[in-house]
Formats: sequence, C-alpha cells, structure tokens
Amino acid sequence: MADREDLKQFLQETELLRELGAPLLSTIAQHSREFDVQQGQILFTQSDKAHSFYIVRSGCISLFLAMPDGRELVINEMHPGDCFGELALLIDRPRSAGAVAREPSTVLRIDRQTFMDIIAAEPTLMRRLLETTARRLSRSSDRESALAFLTSAGKIARALLLLEAEDEAEGFVNVTQSELGNYVGLARQTVARILGEWREANIVFTHRGRIEILNRNQLVHLAQEYEE
Repeated sequence: MADREDLKQFLQETELLRELGAPLLSTIAQHSREFDVQQGQILFTQSDKAHSFYIVRSGCISLFLAMPDGRELVINEMHPGDCFGELALLIDRPRSAGAVAREPSTVLRIDRQTFMDIIAAEPTLMRRLLETTARRLSRSSDRESALAFLTSAGKIARALLLLEAEDEAEGFVNVTQSELGNYVGLARQTVARILGEWREANIVFTHRGRIEILNRNQLVHLAQEYEE
C-alpha cells in the first residue's frame, strides 16, 4: 500500500496528471507497472505496434528516428515526470519513433486499454495530452530547424550546451561520442574529429562516456556558426 501511495503522489506531481481527482489517480497508480531499464535498453522501435503509454519516473529516455544509413537521430529527451508513447495510441498507428534509455532509468507503463479508459473517464485529459504532444513536436521541429543550417561543429556545440542544461551538471555532459552523433545526425568519426580539435584547443576535455566543457564562451560562439 505504501508503494502505491508513493506512486500516486508521484503521478499527482507530474504536469500531465496534477489536476486529476484522487479516484482517477488511484486507478492509474493501480494499473501502472513500474520497471527498470538499463542504459542502452530499447523500450520500443520505430514502426512497432503500440501497446502502452509511458511515464518516466527516474533517469532519461531518448526518442529517436532510424535513419536510412543505419544511424539513429535523437529527436527528444524524456525526463522524470515526462510522458511518451501516447501519439501512436491516440491515432491507432505504429510507433513513429523508437525509445531507448539514455541512462539507467525507471519507467511506468500503462496498457493501451487502461489508457483509453482513463481518457474516456476524464475528457480534459485528452486536451492536455494533445497540448503536451503539440509542444513536444514544436520543440523537435524548432531544434531540427536550428540544426539544419549549422556547421557540423555548430551542431555539436549547440548539442553539448543543450545537454548540459538538461543534465543540470554544470561543466559536464554525460554522453558518448556515438550518442552525441545520434543527437545531431553526424557520424561518430566526424564527432571524434571535431572533439579532438577542441581538445587540442582546450575547449573541451573528453572522458570515457563524459565530456567536460572547459571554454563555454567558445562553445557558444561555435554554436552560432552556420553553413555558407
């Protein structure tokens, strides 16, 4: 019972569900299945049939698109309290993107039927879901538009600054070179070459799975370099 009450409290504090009444929150908590995922573990892939709705309880989940050349392009990052997986359920279509744990995470899963029953019981939740989805798509579109005309170095610099802000770890970004390439749509070799140049110039220092920002002002300048 204590675990369910703790879960109910967590759900009540999420942006999407905070205005729901206690009975409906209890129903969601009762039907939620909590599970842990390891870093790199895939929850679902693009074009999979949608069976569940998800809420991140801890950690970080990346949403990604599979590129024709086999690379993966990260389009969004889900943090504690964020929900994902709703779009395919709402329109009854396969997944439009994949989801993978960027770090060890805990996720809540709600099955499709329970999800649809909850929406039917609380129509205002549908509006909030649509607003959440629209904001997420808008952010993704803005980010992709901004990255589209940047130089390769500009894309990496902007990504590092954004990831640093999201991680709330000033001066450090917990990301591998492969993950950074996925985030900006560049090959790992390109990322490694540019980071190597920056390391020589004392702009960054690369650790195993971690990048230390040594000269933020220079990164900000690089993040504004556009293709001519």
